[in-house]
Amino acid sequence: MNLITNTFNNREISIFIWLFIFCIWALLGIKVRSLFVIVIKLFFQKKNLIALFSMVVYTFLMVSAFYFVGLWEIYFLKDTIYWFFGVAFIMLMNINTITDNEHFFKSVILDNVKLIILLEFVVNLYVFNIVIELILVPVLFIIAGMSAIAENDNKYCPVKTLLDYMMMIFGFWVLIHVSYSIIIDYLSFINKQNLIGFFLPFILTSSYLPFIYFLALYVTYDGLFIRIEYLNKNKPYVKTIKRKILILCNINLPRIKMLRKSLGLLRFENEDDFLLAIQNFKNHS
Repeated sequence: MNLITNTFNNREISIFIWLFIFCIWALLGIKVRSLFVIVIKLFFQKKNLIALFSMVVYTFLMVSAFYFVGLWEIYFLKDTIYWFFGVAFIMLMNINTITDNEHFFKSVILDNVKLIILLEFVVNLYVFNIVIELILVPVLFIIAGMSAIAENDNKYCPVKTLLDYMMMIFGFWVLIHVSYSIIIDYLSFINKQNLIGFFLPFILTSSYLPFIYFLALYVTYDGLFIRIEYLNKNKPYVKTIKRKILILCNINLPRIKMLRKSLGLLRFENEDDFLLAIQNFKNHS
């Protein structure tokens, strides 16, 4: 028990407890169990496993590099694991969405420098006792969930406004508590570990983006090539078309997205038809 309390803070323990309760409740349902089996089968497809293995290797090399230059210590292992499953893994699973979002990489950078990083860092640094945390976790989750649902329907705007005010009041109360704790014990707050911990999410995510970029590039090329092969079955010039697309777009992800949209579901009777489509694309891009 001491090992758990020394490793995880009260907020983390509370979240684990409620997640365990939720998982038990969800798995008791037959429909949930059947959906879970389907998800597991999809997850263990060859392409998904290769992508996951590549992500693990890339993350390991990335963290190792940070360790050798003094930007990472074993103390940050827990935070890195949270980042791995809470950011890196989710980005990997949403790779198809990423390939369709033109402003994804810009939004990721902006999200990492927003005030929420500071708030999450400070709020998680100072936690309450286990009883309060066990109450706060489900209450805040329910309020946030209700606010997200109310946002999708204008008739629930008054409800959303009330819920947002409740969250805002709670946020101010937490900030006041945290500010007081920092003032009376500022020396424990200002140290090397906390400084690195503050920038760790930004450092990890920024360093992870090249991997996601090239994976998104591969997924986009793969999807386009599969479409071309399907629409032009047994055509001798398909390989030539692929090669010319690679030369044209190279590693420019926005350009390959534009080309994919431009080509649509075109069938090419011969190589000249493809060259004409490429010329039209160049003229309008």
